[in-house]
Amino acid sequence: MTREPDWETLSEINFLISRRMLEQLTTAANALKQDESESPNQIRASSAVGSALDLYGAWVDLIRHNTGESRLHTHQSKFSGRDMLEWVAATLQLGDLPEPDDDILRGNRAIFQEALLLLQSCAHTLGPGVRVRVEKHRHGLWFRVRYARTGEPPATLDELLASLNANWRLQSAAFELRCARDFLSMCTTDLFYTLHESECELAFFAWYAQQPTNQPGPKEKAKALLDSYNTDDTYRVITDS
Repeated sequence: MTREPDWETLSEINFLISRRMLEQLTTAANALKQDESESPNQIRASSAVGSALDLYGAWVDLIRHNTGESRLHTHQSKFSGRDMLEWVAATLQLGDLPEPDDDILRGNRAIFQEALLLLQSCAHTLGPGVRVRVEKHRHGLWFRVRYARTGEPPATLDELLASLNANWRLQSAAFELRCARDFLSMCTTDLFYTLHESECELAFFAWYAQQPTNQPGPKEKAKALLDSYNTDDTYRVITDS
């Protein structure tokens, strides 16, 4: 996919199917909640329906965001860090995760989840040895997707995107990256691209909702955080400039 999709047309299609889609999924979710057996199959089905609702909701928000249909305030939302880590453990089958706690993160959990899945999918196209890492920081959580560095990779995400045009799979990876960046921007979060000695990394940071008072804004805090985390300036903030 070498061009942007027609978001206006997607919005019109969503208008036609959204009510029926949500009615079906919500009915299924409510029916499962009434089943008190809590069998493994019931728990698995409830999780699958919940994931489908999250998936649909995230993409609907992205369509609205890219068509200017409504002013979103997803950056003002809050969600449980414990829920996010439990989702990562169950969905990505990761065991090496920070100890869950009751901290509240700022943003939209469904949108962060979709961004992480897109980055992981894209990474499998960009290189071997894909691995996802979650790291706790005193200001929030880092979500990192790393893959093995092969040859001389592009220095910036813009250069990487420009290089992903040789075939349909590379074009699809470019689309995944652009959508992940858009998802994160809806939560006022940046996508960071890093070149390590043997790996490349795509990462984003989810801030705790409760931060010290008299602090600079999110952009300034992110820059200060990265400056202190990487003194060699290997991180590059991805923008549309």
